[in-house]
Amino acid sequence: MRLTALLAAATLTPFMAHAAPATPLTRADVQAIVQEYISKNGDLLMESIAAAQQNAQLAKVKTLINANTPTRGPDDAPVTIIEFSDFECPFCHKAQATLKALDARYPGKIRWAYKNLPLNFHAMAIPAATAAFAAKEQGKFWEYSDELWKRQEFLGEKLFADIAKDLKLDVKKFQADRKSPKIQGIVKRDSEEAAQIGARGTPYFLINGIAISGAQSEAAFAELIEPLLHNK
Repeated sequence: MRLTALLAAATLTPFMAHAAPATPLTRADVQAIVQEYISKNGDLLMESIAAAQQNAQLAKVKTLINANTPTRGPDDAPVTIIEFSDFECPFCHKAQATLKALDARYPGKIRWAYKNLPLNFHAMAIPAATAAFAAKEQGKFWEYSDELWKRQEFLGEKLFADIAKDLKLDVKKFQADRKSPKIQGIVKRDSEEAAQIGARGTPYFLINGIAISGAQSEAAFAELIEPLLHNK
């Protein structure tokens, strides 16, 4: 309510300055004017507040995406979905089919970004993450990650090398990059960012800043996405 009143007061300020009465307005006068404005323009004010909140959430999302973050989809897409995931997590694996369905359902409307959240009880989570991000160094993150999901039950050093060969990566560079401070640092920082925003389990998603966790249904995602598209 306080934010609404402040917005209304800010809207009224130019009018009041232009038509200022000879007698200064009292606090009660100002409150009465503000309340009258709110009663007549409440819907407009609430839309303004919702838009401001949405913009603030989206700005927060954009700070999580940097040059080391794999992204796909239009940079100016109305919806940005950040996935915090673990390549060994069965629920993350299950979620991939839903994400593909959403991409097909909203062509060109979603920008996707991937962040690491390897759980400490998954022995292959960090090795798989470093493999995928080493593939990113050769422009093959999404292709590599797709193969990791498809062959999740076989996660291990042999699989990591086999996928690199299948994608015709420079395997020597790939293996060196996996061990590099850069790649190790990316995985570590992603995990730290996840903790900062309150992500504990996987998968965890931010849809224009709105959190949704777990392997939710396509309908659950659509319920959050649709209003974002309609507000554009």
